[in-house]
Amino acid sequence: MDTSDSRYVASQYATEEKLQIRIDTHRHYGIGQGGDIFDRVTQAMTQVQAHPERILDVGPGTGTWYRAMRGALGPLPFYTGMDQSEGMIASLRQMLIGDSRSKAMVGDAQTLPWPDGTFAWVGLHFMLYHVPDIARALSEAYRVLQPGGVLTACTNGREPYRELWELGDQVAHELGLPGAAPLMSDRFNLSNGAAFFPDPPRVYSFVGGFRFPQAEPAVRYMASGPIRSHLGEAADDPDMTVRALNRLADLIQERIAQDGVFEVHSSSGFFLLEKQG
Repeated sequence: MDTSDSRYVASQYATEEKLQIRIDTHRHYGIGQGGDIFDRVTQAMTQVQAHPERILDVGPGTGTWYRAMRGALGPLPFYTGMDQSEGMIASLRQMLIGDSRSKAMVGDAQTLPWPDGTFAWVGLHFMLYHVPDIARALSEAYRVLQPGGVLTACTNGREPYRELWELGDQVAHELGLPGAAPLMSDRFNLSNGAAFFPDPPRVYSFVGGFRFPQAEPAVRYMASGPIRSHLGEAADDPDMTVRALNRLADLIQERIAQDGVFEVHSSSGFFLLEKQG
């Protein structure tokens, strides 16, 4: 399954519901990392440029970075959130009601509609692996960045959530399916992502993962989208999806019975690039 395919992206981000499930899973069951990654990104950016006037958030999702940014910087910076999903933008606009210095708009990361040097900060967080032309998106982000401005991009490590991924593949094979397509983060991760930037960025990496005391939240996380990577087109069959998720729940429960919890290991982080000039 090509996670940069527009149909896949549309199915995952038509509304905020599926993404919010994954965000909530990180919030309630995440381990490691020593704090919220969006707070870390914001802190690192302020060390480069402490008082940005204009901020661009490409692929803002449910507004997680917006909240971190406003919490750190207050109401002064002008904020623009741009996403290709009309559903996501509709949700973000609701969040921005009452914030006269913020707006949300539909757009394409590969073709930004602003002149050179418009923004002091540009962020592209946990979304570049969905973009067909990653280098072009980063080139566009760099183009609209002011000299002295800062560009960041959050992403996962090379093998995120390995234990959960292995169980998903086991379920697929038991059902006679070929198993997972390449991970979406294979396209852009902490190991290979630097090569897409117009200049070498700094890399910040944090170890983390999940700790699940019950199977249900892990299954809910997989049902929010990742299970499709294991089932492929068979995921369009509701009965097949239910069978797969039920079997996955059994396998996770076996791990919990054996170990007390089901731990999933991963890493994530971000790239940071300051524009010289």
